[in-house]
Amino acid sequence: MMFEWHQPPEYFLEHWTDEQFELFWEKRNERVIAQSRTIEELREGRQAPGHDAKNIINDMQMFHMMGIGRA
Repeated sequence: MMFEWHQPPEYFLEHWTDEQFELFWEKRNERVIAQSRTIEELREGRQAPGHDAKNIINDMQMFHMMGIGRA
């Protein structure tokens, strides 16, 4: 948890309920499993669902869409 939240273990023991702690681990495990599946699909040459070449943009395009950039 220190790696993901950058907090010492004492913080969670003092400030989180058991339900929050359990939900954190459930959601973290779901995220790790989804990430592993995506990595495996990419290794096998399959693309992740909802992703195709037309959805890929470069950093400057993203900044432009966000309204960030040179004036």
